[in-house]
Amino acid sequence: MRSIFLLLLLLLPFTFSLNLPTLQTSLKTSHSLTLSPSITISTSTGLCLKSLTPLSPSTLILTLPSSSSISTCTPINIFDVPKLKTFKEWNILTWQERLSFKLSNLPDSEYKLSLPSTFQKWIPPKSYPLSAKTDDEKWMKLVNSRTFSSSPLPIFNPIPPLTLTGLSVLSYFLGVTTINQIADASGLILCYIIFQDFILPKFGDKKVHKILPGIDYINHSNEPNSEVKLNYFTGNHEVVTMKEIGKGEEITISYGKKSNDQLLEYYNFYISNNEYDTYSLRGIGDWDSFEGNFEGVIMGRWIVARSGVEERLIQTLRKVFDSSSNPAVCGEFEDEVKNVLRGVLKKEIKVLEGEDWGDAFMEGFKREKIGVLKDALKKY
Repeated sequence: MRSIFLLLLLLLPFTFSLNLPTLQTSLKTSHSLTLSPSITISTSTGLCLKSLTPLSPSTLILTLPSSSSISTCTPINIFDVPKLKTFKEWNILTWQERLSFKLSNLPDSEYKLSLPSTFQKWIPPKSYPLSAKTDDEKWMKLVNSRTFSSSPLPIFNPIPPLTLTGLSVLSYFLGVTTINQIADASGLILCYIIFQDFILPKFGDKKVHKILPGIDYINHSNEPNSEVKLNYFTGNHEVVTMKEIGKGEEITISYGKKSNDQLLEYYNFYISNNEYDTYSLRGIGDWDSFEGNFEGVIMGRWIVARSGVEERLIQTLRKVFDSSSNPAVCGEFEDEVKNVLRGVLKKEIKVLEGEDWGDAFMEGFKREKIGVLKDALKKY
């Protein structure tokens, strides 16, 4: 009998688990958002939250139960092609495609039209008529713009320790177990909870995406004054201030390290001199070094930041190369960046001019591509 009770105590964590709310149950649950009396929902400059009184750091201003959120868990990089993108040959093919396609389809005038003229100004609808061709695309952009993503966060499950306490008291009075045996079983279960909630999630490849009604009213800032936390013991999502906030000041949080590409696509605003709006030159360096150009090896270590760099150069880099969230340097390397970009364009023109595309139609298409590249080259 004593062995059976000990076995039950050790198996408790595996018997009871706290599952994340499903979509169906979340939709059926009424939202119980708790907003601090010091906060109000403002529509004077777009939908946002503002303080009615001065707030000190670590002030709880908003609470949303986990049952009122919609969440799902997905693998990280689910659409990524593993290992393939690390091959230089693959990268060179993709760069050539960007040069020939993106430059011809995204002229400067149209791209510049899509940029707001002032900080956080809404983009006029006429500037993005092709941004959503289908209802599915509109829906997915809406979902993405309202989703908070992170690694799985633990929520305390009270059932195992409460059940353990009840069985321990019962087994002790029945004379089945001793105090030392109960202490040993409790220690093992405590170790399991720590491992399950705080250690194991760090080594997983899962990512949790949640829609948090009410909290998604709060706007983004690279220097936020508040943050969103998950209370381990209550399971509530809480917004807590990180610094002093004055009366009438807007409440802001961070959506993450977002480039202006991402902010424009999903939120329809951009941040002037965004520190995360950077462009890696490692791609150019790999290309040049692959072609035997030593300069490319040196340039491959450089990254150009949006701040302090000519706008036209940034637009061209945006069209030709992928954005990067790597740490940025200042714009003092602008001339070197232009030199490398000129080299890339000249090489692509030379390759195209030496190719035979067969019939007259394809040759005409090739000449058109060469013309686009030469026009871009003239700018530098």
